[in-house]
Amino acid sequence: MNLATVSAALDWLRTPPFELWGVSFPLMDLIGAFRLSIVLRQIKKLKGGGSSNVDTQVSPWITALILFGGEAVMCSQLSLTPSFLTYPNVTLLFMGAQVLVNEVILDPPPFRFLVELPLAVFDAFGRALLLCDFAPGLVAKHPDPIVANSPLALLIASEVLTNGGFFFVNLLNMLDPSGWRVDRTPPEALPWGWTAVDLWTAPLITALWASLTHWRNQPFWAEMHSKYLNLNNSRQSSEKSPALEAWAHSDARSLCIAILVTLFVLRTWWNMGPLPSFKAKKIRPSSPPPSSEKPSSPVTSVELTELPNTPTSIRKRRAKYSRGKSVTQAE
Repeated sequence: MNLATVSAALDWLRTPPFELWGVSFPLMDLIGAFRLSIVLRQIKKLKGGGSSNVDTQVSPWITALILFGGEAVMCSQLSLTPSFLTYPNVTLLFMGAQVLVNEVILDPPPFRFLVELPLAVFDAFGRALLLCDFAPGLVAKHPDPIVANSPLALLIASEVLTNGGFFFVNLLNMLDPSGWRVDRTPPEALPWGWTAVDLWTAPLITALWASLTHWRNQPFWAEMHSKYLNLNNSRQSSEKSPALEAWAHSDARSLCIAILVTLFVLRTWWNMGPLPSFKAKKIRPSSPPPSSEKPSSPVTSVELTELPNTPTSIRKRRAKYSRGKSVTQAE
């Protein structure tokens, strides 16, 4: 996948298609708003057993919580003002899209592989913007340089921003048609819950982008780039790795998009797509298994097993008696 092609596709998605009519929302926000609204209704329908009689309408406030829940948590820890307070247009767009979807779509369609596969590519572009643009920009706004340049703060911010909103929704079962309740552990906190693609890719992709770009000229990220991402370094491991030139922001982000596209497509294929089936070779038994049913003849099972279970001495006496009887008859 060419990085220039990925960057051009991202620029196209960030272009407002209706700017001539005064609508400044980019195409990515417009598609993402309706994409999220429909997915939430599909999830609620699945939680209700897939029946068409289940109420699948989702509150717009739940949509806002998913969108800005993680940002609200991080901004409270970084002493920053959340973006939905200073720029509420995106909030109104997503909440309005949820209201429109609730009114227009009576019964949400089921998840289909051929529909979800191209949408997985679109999801990867939006996730890359969150991990490579929004999360670093949020941490860099902190007034304390120690926090603004902290690698750990950057990784925590990317994780919370990506999964914070859905964590609260899963914790309270907000998408359950029977009502909110706390009766189970959220999937993120279950054993092996961290293996979900959304959880482990958030800090990993942000760390990759920060290492390639040497984020804020930090020696930590430059050293990570030289040590672990220098594919052309053929020197011995005992020698010190040379300093590498930082990548451009757009090139590093395009690489992250390509990786996320691959992961999201594979996840969609694994969950919904056709998987190869391997036919097991059938082994025919050499002899038929003994029947456990009783025979239909008047001979009982006890009579059938009498001869093998008869003691040797009794069998000898019977044989001797048979020989004597045959001699008498001959005479």
